[in-house]
Amino acid sequence: MPFALAAIMSKAFSMNYYLMAPTTRFFAFGVAVLSVALASLTRWGLIMPMLGDRSPYAAFLCAVIVSAWVGGLYPGLLAVGLSLICGWTFLSPQARSGDVATMVITVFFLIIGILISIVCESLHRSRRRAEQAKAEIASGQARIEAAEERQREILDAIPHLIWKSSPEGELSYINRRWTESLNLPLNEARNYGWTKVIHPEDVDSVKERWEEARAKECEFHMSFRIKLGSGVYRWHEVRVRPSRDSSGVLIGWFGSATDIEDSHNLNESLRASEERFRRLADQAPVLIWMSDTSKATTWFNKPWLEFTGRSLEQEIGNGWAGSVHPDDYAYCLETYSNNFEARQPFEMDYRLRRSDGVYRWVMDRGIPIFGQDGVFLGYMGSCIDINERKEAEEQGDALLKMEQAARVQAERTALLKDEFLATVSHEMRTPLTAMLGWVQLLRSGSLPSETVPQALETIERNARAQAKLIDDLLDMSRILSGRLRLDVQTVNIVEVVEAALDAAEPGAAAKKIRMVRVLDPLSGPVTGDPMRLQQIVWNLLSNAVKFTPAGGRITTTLERIKSHLEISVSDSGEGIVAEFLPHVFDRFRQQDSSTMRKHQGLGLGLSIVKQLVELHGGSVRATSPGQGQGATFVVSLPVAAAHKEVREKEKEVAVPVEPPPASEGVPTLLGTRVLVVDDDGDARELLRSILAQRGASVRTASSASEALSQLDSRVPDVLVSDIGMPGQDGYGLIREVRLRSREKGGHVPALALTAFARSDDRRRAISAGFHMHLAKPVEPAELVTVVASLARR
Repeated sequence: MPFALAAIMSKAFSMNYYLMAPTTRFFAFGVAVLSVALASLTRWGLIMPMLGDRSPYAAFLCAVIVSAWVGGLYPGLLAVGLSLICGWTFLSPQARSGDVATMVITVFFLIIGILISIVCESLHRSRRRAEQAKAEIASGQARIEAAEERQREILDAIPHLIWKSSPEGELSYINRRWTESLNLPLNEARNYGWTKVIHPEDVDSVKERWEEARAKECEFHMSFRIKLGSGVYRWHEVRVRPSRDSSGVLIGWFGSATDIEDSHNLNESLRASEERFRRLADQAPVLIWMSDTSKATTWFNKPWLEFTGRSLEQEIGNGWAGSVHPDDYAYCLETYSNNFEARQPFEMDYRLRRSDGVYRWVMDRGIPIFGQDGVFLGYMGSCIDINERKEAEEQGDALLKMEQAARVQAERTALLKDEFLATVSHEMRTPLTAMLGWVQLLRSGSLPSETVPQALETIERNARAQAKLIDDLLDMSRILSGRLRLDVQTVNIVEVVEAALDAAEPGAAAKKIRMVRVLDPLSGPVTGDPMRLQQIVWNLLSNAVKFTPAGGRITTTLERIKSHLEISVSDSGEGIVAEFLPHVFDRFRQQDSSTMRKHQGLGLGLSIVKQLVELHGGSVRATSPGQGQGATFVVSLPVAAAHKEVREKEKEVAVPVEPPPASEGVPTLLGTRVLVVDDDGDARELLRSILAQRGASVRTASSASEALSQLDSRVPDVLVSDIGMPGQDGYGLIREVRLRSREKGGHVPALALTAFARSDDRRRAISAGFHMHLAKPVEPAELVTVVASLARR
């Protein structure tokens, strides 16, 4: 049994033997072996002779106790095992043979030995843990002391004033910088002693803020002046933060003070400089703005705010864009954003709403701002009002466009003028050629007698064509210059249209054109100049006759449509192409203006029609289905008010005697004395011949002075005088005549026969003293009738 127990303990020993440190292990196990050896000697030499087999393990129990006390569990177990072996060896054969008492004692020894080993091991472990804990505490304390030392070294090396205080604010630590800079030791700084180094102007506010931070257990942050040991006050930025444990309980305060004297002075300088800049900017006559690195505007000067009528709070950020004209908004923001990203200057024009709601053009220039280190800080820009310049530019552009249009028009006019002069030359030379040719044949005497009527008819026809040509040119000149006057009266439009139709009938009959008239006799009167109204209708009819081929048809209608009368002239002629239709009433414009055109003319007839119709308050329009399908011209005139006396538009100074119609027959001038005054010899001879053929006694004068001399010798029954004469014109002549007495011819009836054929010329002649006015060339019958009428006055 002891040997079995010994084997078990030996196995336990072998499992845990190497867990012990080498030195301690060898010493403890040596003590166990030695103590068991001593116990064996004691058992063999002392106890065994006296007690025999009684108390076989008494000495070994001491060895176990010593071994366990010295080495703990494993040396104690080793001692128990060795003691069992040795004690069993010293027993008598009888005791080893199975004596119950011996077995009980052996088991009891084993249990007691194990318990003693366990108890001692527990004591050893407690001691080791205590020693380890003590070592750890010592190590931690050393580390803490080392850390605190490093912390003190760091805090002493920091160029700031550093301190610690209790939760109540009592100073417990100050760094070396504090002592060296302030010359204020810790003991003097306690109990608010530190306030003595604060500037007197700042101490009250500092104490108030510090007490507030202590009460709220929050951070204290403030800048104020601190007195250094040299006696100089310098600005410091002071921060004091609360220090808390893991549970959040305040355990103290940690504070620092940084010398900001230089930066404070710099900031003050910058602030002063910024203030000066803002004052200057507020006085500048331009709008100034600034923005930060995020594109948002941060400041606007006073002129900007006064211009927009908005506050700074409303304008900063992107608020300013609300005053930009909607049409310029996208362009403005895009230009600003693109240049901002590129960090480059920009210039743009846009409209900005003024405080009164009026948009004004401004020119905005922006430049990027960089710090000394090249860091981008934002943008700064200025706006100036360029509204007047913009308007001037727009006016300049408009004037330029007008000038360009005028140049194009002038070039077109020059071209038209050239074409017109060429046409006039052609139209003048064509009848002149026929007239001169027939005249030369008549003068040669070689012309057969049967051809003479044809020659005379040709000369007359071409002379009338030239007269018509000159009349058209004069009418257009009067219209363009605004000198055309209407003899306004109530006119029976039916009679006017019929007279024009009668005048156009011979030309239509010559081409076998059928003239159809559909006239409403109840269409009512119109207000206008009967001669000009007849000219309008006759021009349309003559134009239709010209462009209608032989055997064609011309339809003239007159009808009333509500408050207007419409005169329509339709033909079955060549028609008008769609491209030319908008220009049919333009001056000097012809559908075919080439040298190979079939129809002659100046291209003035329809233009004169349009101008005359508009002078009567009406309108004219032309329509045509196309080439070869005829054309229709419609004149619309307002109807005269019923039973209303129409006042003449232009009152004459003297009411002339209207010549009787030529169709009444040519009267005789037998016994009538006529004085003819004209500077042109051919004209004088023609007039003398016409009047003499009708029985008049005619005397002639080539000038006003000669006429006055003849008046002195004999007073005529009628005076016929030209207007345009060298020396003294016809106006001067008639004025001198009217100054004479009746006996000297002061009341002689007078006729102005002149090439000045305008209405103004007629009024001027009547005003000067003439009784009648006739335009050259004149029909012989008309001349004789007028002279006869004047002779009867």
